[in-house]
Amino acid sequence: EILYYGKNIGLSDINPDLNTLAKDSGGNIWIGTSKGIIKYSQDDEAFITKPVTGIFDVSVFLEKTDKSQSHIFTYEKNHFSFGYVGLWYQYPEKVQYRIKLEGHDLDWIQTKNKSVIYSNLSSGDYIFKVKSSLTDNFESAGSAAYQFTIKKPFWREYWFYLIVVVASALIIISLIRIREKRIRRKQDILRERIKFQFENLKNQINPHFLFNSFSTLIALIDTDKDDAIEYVEELSNLFRNVLEFKDMDVISLKKELEIIDNYYKLQKKRYGKNLQLNISDRTKFEQYKIPPMTLQMLIENAIKHNVVSKNKPLKINIYYKEKDELLIIKNNIQEKKKGVHSTGIGLNNIESRYKLLTDRKIEVIESESIFKVGLPVIK
Repeated sequence: EILYYGKNIGLSDINPDLNTLAKDSGGNIWIGTSKGIIKYSQDDEAFITKPVTGIFDVSVFLEKTDKSQSHIFTYEKNHFSFGYVGLWYQYPEKVQYRIKLEGHDLDWIQTKNKSVIYSNLSSGDYIFKVKSSLTDNFESAGSAAYQFTIKKPFWREYWFYLIVVVASALIIISLIRIREKRIRRKQDILRERIKFQFENLKNQINPHFLFNSFSTLIALIDTDKDDAIEYVEELSNLFRNVLEFKDMDVISLKKELEIIDNYYKLQKKRYGKNLQLNISDRTKFEQYKIPPMTLQMLIENAIKHNVVSKNKPLKINIYYKEKDELLIIKNNIQEKKKGVHSTGIGLNNIESRYKLLTDRKIEVIESESIFKVGLPVIK
């Protein structure tokens, strides 16, 4: 290795004379010059032939960190700047650098700058390396390094993937179960609808109903043919409504009340003033929905189980209870001497249909004098 001493260390214009070079027994070299004598003493340990390389600054988002302790950073701290130097006081302008961020740079970068910035680094392990040299030869150049890690964001950790997989599996299982439940619910609705259709048709077309209807019709034909024609029309409307709405889960309350008006007219022909139906403020609750033929079934049950006579008129009231959002059907109790056995099929049928349409249950209240049913309205 050859080291050149020039004016930067004070050896300029010394004009050594010829043959004024000598070496003493201690290995010191003496040089005679026009300005004096120069003594050169070689110390192998102190003989520095290349710049001393070091990294003096590591900053994250331009904020200095303690590079001796800070080596692990969170994923959002990914903007790094490094300050480095190759100490060579004689010719600092001649110092050149090679830098490389292992894990990011594919090859060494040669520069004379003493700082570099890396932004938006991905998570992973990195080593920043720097070399300094007075020439383009960096094979034996001094070097320095700083190793650090940027942690993965939580959504890229294996445990997060595991949670996502488990959560996705649970969601898929839940969706499958919801779908199966929906299919079962549809099947139950269809089964209840078919059951209701059968029960409803059976109730409307049973011999007792037909006998009463035809008996009333014969009586009207003998007394008033116009009333007989009107009665036939009302009877026809009732059966048409049964057929029209048998496949529907719900109908508007307004339409249900029209069916009740139709049914009441038929029964009025038979019972006259002995049967009284009062519907209060119907416009307030006509906007809601209800399973078809529900009110007709409750009125029919009231007539079936109670005396309807001049001395004991049967009074049926229908009104809306806003606070509880219930449609109330209430009648006075006056049981027949020959009690009619109640199978409970009508109420059970209504309860089953409501169970498939809403979580709310119907309310049945019975006292010595009053029988009352509360139907939840469907919005």
